[in-house]
Amino acid sequence: MATQSTVQETEHFLSLSITSSLKAMLPTQQLAEVINIAPHEIVPLPQMSSSVVGVFPWQGEVLWVVDLSYWMGFDPLLTENFSQSNCSILKVKNQGKSLGILIYKVGKIICCQPQKNQSSPVDLPESILEHPTRKNCIKGAWIDPQGERFLILDTTSIASLED
Repeated sequence: MATQSTVQETEHFLSLSITSSLKAMLPTQQLAEVINIAPHEIVPLPQMSSSVVGVFPWQGEVLWVVDLSYWMGFDPLLTENFSQSNCSILKVKNQGKSLGILIYKVGKIICCQPQKNQSSPVDLPESILEHPTRKNCIKGAWIDPQGERFLILDTTSIASLED
């Protein structure tokens, strides 16, 4: 007699830092690649949404770059005080279009079970809670075995470029 074994499905995420203190993770199926470039390679665009840092050429295409920290209501990452020689950009694909998302720091790949995610993260900053598009990009939260909380992001809302 065969017994059914319960296989718990795991998902893979890339952990990242939006700011120096706010951690998040992105499903790897939404991620095309991680790019490290010098900040001066990004060409600013006038009269664009304030969260659009600019564009840069990447492998035959022009990639638009959004500052995730600034888009979520925090201080912009690329300022005169930016001390890193390179910046980290996550290239994501949404409806056949590419977008670069500037982040504070790339983390590691995390495997976790979706049913262990919190569906509604608590203690979100008001800059996120008061803005429906920003709030919609957060699909939940996950707490690792050490007790560190990661917001689970969905790039669809970010790609809409609404401030």
